Amino acid sequence: EAWTRSQAEIRKILPLAAELQVQILIENVWNKFLLGPTELARYIDELESPLVGSHFDPGNLVAFGFPEQWVPILGKRIHKVDVKEYTRKKHSYDGFNAKLNDGDTDWPAVVKALRAVGYDGWYTAEMAGGDEAYLKDLAARMDAFLNTGS
Repeated sequence: EAWTRSQAEIRKILPLAAELQVQILIENVWNKFLLGPTELARYIDELESPLVGSHFDPGNLVAFGFPEQWVPILGKRIHKVDVKEYTRKKHSYDGFNAKLNDGDTDWPAVVKALRAVGYDGWYTAEMAGGDEAYLKDLAARMDAFLNTGS
């Protein structure tokens, strides 16, 4: 029912999205809906619009699988990437408290997979805020996998 109803609502707003030139991106989250990459790809494809894509969040996938394996299946459907970390050593939402690159997300593999499918869009840090030193450290941690040239 969630599949049918949510697609119906998205179809209603597609003309406005086209008029405003905005994308409608579906994010993989912990709500037990669209649990795998083929399911998410099918959901997006059924909407039959270039305005609908994936807001890909690898950190949300680590507890359940391997984000780099989703990338080849989602491919060009990925329009934006969130960057956050998750560690399987902690339970539930506490796993998101890991520093970037100190958790279980294989960021070099994720970035390599994204480049292989031609992704060249935004990588947005979805981490806690902090002072200047924290933000410089976060930027350096992102640079560690984004600037590898893989």
